[in-house]
Amino acid sequence: MKDINLTSEEMMSKLRSVDELKVISITGFKIIVSPQTDEVGLVFVANNNEYVTPLNHLESITASYYINGFAKHAHIPDIYATYMHLAKSLGFVLTHAILEAKHGDVVYGRLVWKDSEGKLFTQIVTPGDVFIFANTHGITPGVVTALLEDMCTIDEWPYHYDVDEW
Repeated sequence: MKDINLTSEEMMSKLRSVDELKVISITGFKIIVSPQTDEVGLVFVANNNEYVTPLNHLESITASYYINGFAKHAHIPDIYATYMHLAKSLGFVLTHAILEAKHGDVVYGRLVWKDSEGKLFTQIVTPGDVFIFANTHGITPGVVTALLEDMCTIDEWPYHYDVDEW
């Protein structure tokens, strides 16, 4: 595989608009853990199938904290809360949070923000970030349909036999 080096401006200019992508809504999501192997995954429902993407441990703890609603009553703001407060104070509104691409075994997401002047800004993020921001801002996350072909369902996940919800 050939390495490609792009500046952030070049990379952003190559991204297609979310409106050009075939995106379907994610109807449910949760975090699961395999206690025997200590593997963590984010399970989401799309097209009536449960898909799973692995999460690292730090991201899984943070995502669980937000997805389960604990962050709403936190007495000390974390970096996500601070970031969301800044975005809100600048007049930014989150319009899309989607799982978009997979490179090797890494899944990438995209957040699309609209500023007070109506300009759109794109941010490349982790899968956990997609669900944290979507859940916190009350929008439905989505997934690009082509990505689903590269993702395993919960039954194909090597640790599906030993799962607890987190």
